Amino acid sequence: MLEDTEVCSRYRSQDNTLSKLVKRYSMPAEITTDYRELGPRTIRSLCINSLIFIFENSKLTPWKVCGQLFQSNDCFGYKPDEWSVDIPPRKSLAGEQKPVHQTRSKPLTVLQVTDIHHDPKYAPGTNTHCGEPLCCRKDSPASQTENNGAGYWSDYQCDLPFHFVDKMLREIIHKHPNIDYVYMTGDIVDHAIWQTSPESNSKVIIQVTKLFQKVFPNTPVYFALGNHEPSPINLFTSVNFLSFFSPQRRFPPQEVWSNNLTVEWLYKLSADLWSHWLPQNSLSTLESGGYYTTLVRKNFRIVVLNSNICYFFNFWLLYNSRDPGGQLAWLVKVLSKAEKKKEKVHILGHIYPGGEDCQHVWSREFRRIMDRRVLRHTLSIVEVDIVTVFIACKCHDGQRQNVVDTESWVYNLTEANQNSNHAPKWFKLYSFKKDYHVSSLKPQDLDKMVHKMDKEDYLLQKHHRFYHKNSDSVVNTKCDNKCKKKLLCSIVTSQSKDLLHCDGIKRKRASKGHLVQGYHTDRLGQLVNEYSLPRYLQGVEPELLPEPYDDITCILCGAAVVEVLDIYNQNKSADALRSVAVQLCVTFNLASEDVCIGIINVHLAEAVYLANHADDASKKQLCGLYLSSCGFVDEWTIDVDLGTKPDIVTPTVPDSPSDTMTIVHVTDMHYDPTYLVGGRGDCGEPTCCREEQGTPTDGTIAAGYWGDYRHCDTPAQAVNDTLVHIKQQHQRIDYVYMTGDFVDHGVWETSQENNTKTITAVVNAVKETFGDVPVIFTLGNHEPTPVNQYAPLDVDDDVSSKWLYELVAELWSPYVTDEAKQTILQGGFYTLLLRPGFRVIILNNVVGYKSNLLV
Repeated sequence: MLEDTEVCSRYRSQDNTLSKLVKRYSMPAEITTDYRELGPRTIRSLCINSLIFIFENSKLTPWKVCGQLFQSNDCFGYKPDEWSVDIPPRKSLAGEQKPVHQTRSKPLTVLQVTDIHHDPKYAPGTNTHCGEPLCCRKDSPASQTENNGAGYWSDYQCDLPFHFVDKMLREIIHKHPNIDYVYMTGDIVDHAIWQTSPESNSKVIIQVTKLFQKVFPNTPVYFALGNHEPSPINLFTSVNFLSFFSPQRRFPPQEVWSNNLTVEWLYKLSADLWSHWLPQNSLSTLESGGYYTTLVRKNFRIVVLNSNICYFFNFWLLYNSRDPGGQLAWLVKVLSKAEKKKEKVHILGHIYPGGEDCQHVWSREFRRIMDRRVLRHTLSIVEVDIVTVFIACKCHDGQRQNVVDTESWVYNLTEANQNSNHAPKWFKLYSFKKDYHVSSLKPQDLDKMVHKMDKEDYLLQKHHRFYHKNSDSVVNTKCDNKCKKKLLCSIVTSQSKDLLHCDGIKRKRASKGHLVQGYHTDRLGQLVNEYSLPRYLQGVEPELLPEPYDDITCILCGAAVVEVLDIYNQNKSADALRSVAVQLCVTFNLASEDVCIGIINVHLAEAVYLANHADDASKKQLCGLYLSSCGFVDEWTIDVDLGTKPDIVTPTVPDSPSDTMTIVHVTDMHYDPTYLVGGRGDCGEPTCCREEQGTPTDGTIAAGYWGDYRHCDTPAQAVNDTLVHIKQQHQRIDYVYMTGDFVDHGVWETSQENNTKTITAVVNAVKETFGDVPVIFTLGNHEPTPVNQYAPLDVDDDVSSKWLYELVAELWSPYVTDEAKQTILQGGFYTLLLRPGFRVIILNNVVGYKSNLLV
């Protein structure tokens, strides 16, 4: 290894491109922290040994290094290594759903404390502007002015003294004596990153942890690690093996452990300290990777992640970024077990996985786990508020563990230092429900809040003040457009680099009052500006739209098709096609953003297939196929010359009932396995009363046990009872006609897996109810996925309908002949001779439905 002087002399002797760039672009001292005082040896001691190992044992390029460190800027167009975690498919909620009892027990009170950053070297009166990353310390350079002395209770350029941390925790317990749990989400250690060591960090962590134990002797405290706890800062490793690597490759490998480059000391220290609150079976993953899970009480589990692993300044990601330590794979297993046991889960962590600080692929895979619908509404992600010192949170103890409300408490630092003989006066900065004017903290209400914040400046400015805790530096400043964009995007973004929801806010704002920018065709931009549908027209058939929307649909559709195809044909990117399609759907207000995203995702494979296989003439007629007023020309005929037509015979009514048949006709059951008794009948989406939409909070009537007249489909209990009632009321039934649409109207969330389960459940219920009575089934337009889409047999792709034909051929086999099964497999149609002289013909006439774009 080169000595410091040798490195410097070698650098000075080279008049190369790098040295020129350094001379030209090095930042002045007044802009950035002056690290020159730290010295080369100190900087090298921080992380140089880890970096040397990584560089010597990895195939790194400058683009990969810079691409990770500056991932938000797409540095050099770098793409991180691709990988994914295996996520089990969602299981349907079978059987009848029992009524939801609205009685609830007393809410839990949960305290969240974060980012304490205790500095054991803090000294009142020391220099607050010392030119180093952290000031107000015993060894800080002396102040050149009289007004730079650090206050007793801390200072704006400094970390926290122990007497403040102690006083803060005691004030918390005084104001909130009935705390059920404490969440401490990391960053106990100070910002003196050039002086860290395992020894010094351990002392701070031990001191603060024991203080929590002393102040909260009978209250469970659940800690998460922050990125400041290890030494060097940010560098997290894991002991676990990765299943998709060779058994010899650890993260990091054995040589790293033998060279003391890991944070094994931190994991063992944490396991030892936190064992005061954790059971033995929670410690193994804590000791190996800094994460754990524990069952807090019956049906309520906490999962604590070491999300620092994904921080882009964790240089070990350069060595291996593929689910380091298998933490996300472990998370999937934990949540799967929790799902089976019907447990509700809170997930804690320090680095927010949805923010730009988290490595893109890790963030995406975490989002995939969260997006699995059966988990989405059983999880409550407790995100770190990077400024708040502590938050009091009330969570229902019972069926949901939903967050009911949060309070944020602060104190005025300037005022406290002016009265240093008295403890700081803590006050409640806000109550979320009251001050943000929301009826609940459920996703749909928070979504409304964000869009209200976008429109009403007073709410945005209030959020700006709350975000910065009413600090002296922002009280008299206004959040401008740049600030507004940053704040709103940070709220709605849940995946690193995925700005779809952020763009949705910008598009809605742009579509009102001025021309929307960003489209390839100016005409489309003008149409977006003029004809974005008002919310009350969402879901209205095009032919029924009032003026001026009634006569614009063809022009609008044509421009949109041209736009989508133009963007796709540039690089054949399905992601680009998805993005512009969602943009159009949201901008024209055709549905809510979540529904637009879901529908486009469901139809994406179909759209790509059409873009690649349909000829130009057919593409131009897509609008005519869907909108009859646009005109559609595709002439063809079939040979119907079956010979001479027989004479018409007028049937006679039988004299005896024994000569009649009783046929039951059942249609459009639209069974919704996610129907929620007590759910929201008016939710702003095409189908309501569903589990993920929650319960009403605005005083409206909740969904009933047997169904709802509003925008809801049929619950399991109504399907079952309907069939039983038919059987009981009609003792003699000769045949049952089931003419399709077993599947619900949640068209933005359909999949082969979900539709298969629904169709199978309905067919089995019919079999069980009617026994030996022959049942003649017909396919509806809701059975395929995407809805309405039946592909020709020669289409053997992701959009093929063969899966559906094969499914029903098997399910209907007790009622059909082998000959009938052959035509079912060819297109979902068949014929049966039910008795001598009586034949039934079953058509799959949905193939001719105007919304079937694959014909």
